[in-house]
Amino acid sequence: MKNQIAFILLLLLSFTACKKTGEEQRAAAIPESVFSYVYAYTSGTVSRTAPIKIRFAKDAITEDKVGTEAGNNLLFFSPKIEGKYVWENQRTLRFTPTEKLASGTVYVGKVQLIQIFPEAKGDAEKFEFDFRTYELNYVVKQTGFKTKNANDLSIQEFEGQLITTDFADSEKVEKMLSAKQNSKNLNIRWSHNPDGKQHNFTVENITRADTEGEFSLKHTGNPIGVEGDKNLTISVP
Repeated sequence: MKNQIAFILLLLLSFTACKKTGEEQRAAAIPESVFSYVYAYTSGTVSRTAPIKIRFAKDAITEDKVGTEAGNNLLFFSPKIEGKYVWENQRTLRFTPTEKLASGTVYVGKVQLIQIFPEAKGDAEKFEFDFRTYELNYVVKQTGFKTKNANDLSIQEFEGQLITTDFADSEKVEKMLSAKQNSKNLNIRWSHNPDGKQHNFTVENITRADTEGEFSLKHTGNPIGVEGDKNLTISVP
């Protein structure tokens, strides 16, 4: 099951990556002299919930300052991000955004190295880096029917997963699905994985008659800002 979910996420990410068009802001090239002070930094594509980190090549603070807040004049972002700067250890500055970042967005960070290392002069005084957040998309995976009570086969449940490429708020996800049978709304029960990517659903109280019937399962991406919707007709054997 985990391998199937990972494969679905990979397909979704590949699809959404191909949709990106137009010019985007990017960081300026990093001068070679900067790497005397900087070892690593957040880059590539990251989750909208991930902290942003810069790892320095040598101690930037004394040990007693580990865990304390850093000044807000060390690191700036475009687009602007509000958040908290903390020294994770003597060489790592961690920035935790107050709100979840926008999906499918390139951010440029600007680091004032001279504020941390006064000896950093010339083109080593500051540098830029960039990263992108995952484009948000989703897919609905059907698991199938389940009998709630073995002594009463007339009432069925239908299980599945709604899988998102990145964290999605559970309250919004639950507005993405609706189910009906014979013009009657069916209740949907939810459970959400902590990573906010796999959202398990169960459609309750589906009536099974003597002859084959059906119910409809509609999904829409509007609550999480994704275009498109689809109405599925599922046979009830």
